Amino acid sequence: MRPMDAANAIPRADRKRIAEALATHGIHPTAQRIRIAELLFARRQHLTAEQVIGLLGKDGTRVSKATVYNTLNLFADRGLLKALSVDRERGLFDSNTLPHHHFHIEGTGELIDVPPGAIEFARLPALPPGTEPVGVEVVIRVRLVEQSLRKREVGGSSPSTGTTSSCAPFRDHPGHARPMSNRVVICLCAFLATCVAGCSAITSVPVRHSGSRQFLVMPVEVNGIPTTFLFDTGTSNTVISKEFADRNGIHGDPLKRDFPIEASAPAAVQEGQYVKLHSFRVGSVRAKRKSRQVLIVDLPNLGAQFGEGVTGILGNATWSSADYVLDARRPSLGISRRLNMSASPEASRLRVSGYKTYLPVEIEGRTFDFLLDTGSNATRVTQEVIDELRPVNADSIELEITTMGSREYRRFPALHAEVAVGHVRIPEFTFLIGEENVIGLNLLRYGELSVSTREGMFIFRNREGP
Repeated sequence: MRPMDAANAIPRADRKRIAEALATHGIHPTAQRIRIAELLFARRQHLTAEQVIGLLGKDGTRVSKATVYNTLNLFADRGLLKALSVDRERGLFDSNTLPHHHFHIEGTGELIDVPPGAIEFARLPALPPGTEPVGVEVVIRVRLVEQSLRKREVGGSSPSTGTTSSCAPFRDHPGHARPMSNRVVICLCAFLATCVAGCSAITSVPVRHSGSRQFLVMPVEVNGIPTTFLFDTGTSNTVISKEFADRNGIHGDPLKRDFPIEASAPAAVQEGQYVKLHSFRVGSVRAKRKSRQVLIVDLPNLGAQFGEGVTGILGNATWSSADYVLDARRPSLGISRRLNMSASPEASRLRVSGYKTYLPVEIEGRTFDFLLDTGSNATRVTQEVIDELRPVNADSIELEITTMGSREYRRFPALHAEVAVGHVRIPEFTFLIGEENVIGLNLLRYGELSVSTREGMFIFRNREGP
């Protein structure tokens, strides 16, 4: 369904949040500006000024053409929109201000979002004297082959309207031809790279599923030695196993006191050694000096529990000096020097305590802080929260448990409730009942999560595609 065909179907964003976002960016929140913002920020999309005028007309809102043009340019100037110029005919406004790339379909004018981690750069040219990089965005120009064009016309999706969309590449999207298949010819000669102010390039890390898809692991280099770590934001520090350290001659100083390592995945350990690594890389990203301080602890059977070759845990302390974008279902992970989420109206506040990150989770209309824990597959809620929510739908569920290669089924107490995190709302979600409120991977698979602990902001929005 294209925006021009369904103005009334566009969900209205929270008016109060929009008014606050406008005021934060120095924009007086008039009724007309709020209504325009509601249409723009209802979802990620690319619209021309003429399309916005058409949407407002179908919605019964009377706004002059001059007001629409002035408002769009004001939003772009203040960082709420990105102004795009991809052809000579039209100017487009992108409601997604985070770093990403685009396919541009010639002949239809359609834009399709490409996630930042889908493109990797081996080398960039030397910068002009007196400049610094602020980001790279790529436009890949494509054209529909004749067979695909006929199918779109027969299917009722007229390419002449010039409407734009936003979807994940390489996947089907309702109402559009598959962007990457034998239906599309890529015009490599029109591959454009443009530096864009206000964003930072994102580097993709080849994260993968492990342990029957219950965990996420990724390649790292410890002092130049390649290995695999568990991605676990529920663990405060980054940890390497004593067995791996001994095997590779990595030694640190004994801790002066017992140090309880708060780890969600393995059992907490009570002693270890600090070590400052000579070098530490996550994928191709080199860690800053602060993130090279890790703990050596005795973690027996780490590989058996989380996947063959896993020798350590990438804890949440790593993200004190870097931002990231995670899609837990695909999975994909992108790391950025700075996402600049404070400029996005989609962003919400998070809380950082020590090296732990807490996101606000709404359950049945009540909001609670939950620990962000990518080392746990299950999302858990405490009995105290259930008592506050009563009456609620609480019973038990049967789960398959794999321990040291053996499988068994057990029943666990559970809560079934409506939940909302960021811009993702799930009508009925199942929480396990535990000792701490925790967001695990089973909830994160519903959307794409962007986190900046330095800015104290996050965005959780619905995934595009299956």
